[in-house]
Amino acid sequence: MTAEAGLDRPTKSAPAVRLAVAFGAGAAISVALGTYGRVHDPTGHALFTLFFTNTLSMKAWLATVAVALGIVQVLSALWLYGRVPWKASVPAWLGDAHRLTGTLAFVFSLPVAFHCLWSLGFKAHWSQSRVFMGMSSRNGPTVMA
Repeated sequence: MTAEAGLDRPTKSAPAVRLAVAFGAGAAISVALGTYGRVHDPTGHALFTLFFTNTLSMKAWLATVAVALGIVQVLSALWLYGRVPWKASVPAWLGDAHRLTGTLAFVFSLPVAFHCLWSLGFKAHWSQSRVFMGMSSRNGPTVMA
């Protein structure tokens, strides 16, 4: 055996390094968005509404689609790992569909998150904005800030 034979073995630190890089990138993005949200004054209006009539309907529809795709992704993951109550075989296309639904759920959530940060801003002092839920006999649930 030569000394060069040991160079062909994969190292066990590669997954740890990839995890550390992903964690670092996520932390950097979080800090950058938090900093931007703190220094950015909320505009109070939407930058775009796509083809929707107003901003709230856009955010509601896009968030609903993102949640629905997230549910499909969870169900497809359960099916891929054999955790569903029925004993059906896993189709070959299910892995690709699982990845696609996850990607689309993320993409559909981006305009909602962007609008929240751009239009509403970022507030870190939650103790100053308490929300109380109350019940009124005539009007149903009410929210008082």
